[in-house]
Amino acid sequence: MRKNSFLIMIFFISIVSCKKGNNQSTVVNNKYLNEKLNIEIDTVNIKIGNNQLPFYSKSTIEEESNKYFGYNHTLHSIDVFDLKNKAYLKNIKLFKDGPDKVESIDAFKVKNNEIHAISRNYIVVINLNNGKVKNRTLINSLDNKFYTENQTYITNGSEFKFVEKEGYYVKTINYKHSISKESKKHYNNGKILSYFSFKDNKMNNSIDISYPKEYQENHYGFNNKTSFFHSDDDQFIYYNFSALPSVFKYNKKTKIITQYNFESKNLPAIKTESIGWTPPADRMFQHYILNSNFGRLYGNNDYFFIIYNSGLPDDFKDMGNAYAAKKKVLLVFNKEFSLLTSIDLLNLGMGLDSGFVFENKLYFPYSTKNENVASFLTYNISTKQ
Repeated sequence: MRKNSFLIMIFFISIVSCKKGNNQSTVVNNKYLNEKLNIEIDTVNIKIGNNQLPFYSKSTIEEESNKYFGYNHTLHSIDVFDLKNKAYLKNIKLFKDGPDKVESIDAFKVKNNEIHAISRNYIVVINLNNGKVKNRTLINSLDNKFYTENQTYITNGSEFKFVEKEGYYVKTINYKHSISKESKKHYNNGKILSYFSFKDNKMNNSIDISYPKEYQENHYGFNNKTSFFHSDDDQFIYYNFSALPSVFKYNKKTKIITQYNFESKNLPAIKTESIGWTPPADRMFQHYILNSNFGRLYGNNDYFFIIYNSGLPDDFKDMGNAYAAKKKVLLVFNKEFSLLTSIDLLNLGMGLDSGFVFENKLYFPYSTKNENVASFLTYNISTKQ
């Protein structure tokens, strides 16, 4: 009890000492707790036929029905699996032309017997039973007022989260962010989330979440990726940035943003260097590869997780194998975003940005030599008793 009281005191002092004059944001500096946790690693294999894929880079789950949905890019269709019973169920064909045409899908969710899909130019609502389009909304186009006024578009592989019966949040980015003369302006004013309203059938920039001061004062080039996680009670939005050892919590009611900085000095090859505001694109690409990256943010009932990719030496030359050379680590946090432990991830070509939580376990799809199964590596993490 004495030890816990001491930790709480440190936590409290950290919050007070880092609080700024602006009461709309606070900063919390958390220590690495190095807790011993129970970690159970297992493999789930589902038998597939010739028309299914062993790995889906675009996928989603509907936990209420135990179903996993994978976008089959070769057939332009959705494959449906039963995760609990480890079985393939059916295929939903999407139309390639005509009034029900669906462009290649970048991201999608399934809700209330509907597929909500994001493609290059549209948000499309599709009937889950027959693949017919129920609604189509233009998003990325010069003909779209939201797009032109906010200079914002829906990004490839966007994450999005439903708000029951209202709409959903979608990750967005300023389309001029990569143009060097516009970069500083973007990081000072750009919003990273937008909201799609079912009622109005349109996007809006009603969420005041933008880049933190670290990105306004330093240019991290292409190391500007974001990820977000929406609480089930609809009170908070959690998000992170690829160059920062931090997690941010946005309180939707008070509009207060709390920045939780976690101790990262013990992570392998931590390297988050800034780059000039006007670098050529090839230099930005090299910079992103050589630097470490904090990836997708996940959460379950007990913990939050971030996928960490280590940096590489400046003299690293084999760019074609750079991703394989990076050390991948699963960071495990408590609900106050103190780093509890780090777990080396098996380098099996896992889809670390295609993971999901099912029955409180982390699932990562990965490719194997066996093309007759769709495989998932699972992590079940709990406190040691």
